[in-house]
Amino acid sequence: MLKKQITLLTAFFVIITIVGFMVKLPKVFGNYDKQLHFLFYFYASFIGCCFYANNKKINFLVIISCLLFFGFFIEYLQEYSNRFFKKRIHGSFDIQDIKYNFLGISLYSSIWICNYFLISVRKK
Repeated sequence: MLKKQITLLTAFFVIITIVGFMVKLPKVFGNYDKQLHFLFYFYASFIGCCFYANNKKINFLVIISCLLFFGFFIEYLQEYSNRFFKKRIHGSFDIQDIKYNFLGISLYSSIWICNYFLISVRKK
């Protein structure tokens, strides 16, 4: 039962995330766009690994790969939506956003990998 709830909660947050990334940020957050990308992907990595990795390398790699793909895809989708709707509903494709997505994922990944090896050494 708990796995079903986690899956439903994850699906809900993925939908909210897509909507959140597709609308323009309020002006108050405009100067913090890169930091928000970094924090979102850091915490998305953390939450994804807490719920799904179960200290397994393959699950970790799948989660990280999906987040990297999502980070690139959402930037492409923002650019495409501006052309599709013929109206600017968001910014354009920004390689800097992808860079900060990658940095957030990388920081969490380094923490996860260190923790994984510490647990492995401790078990032996």
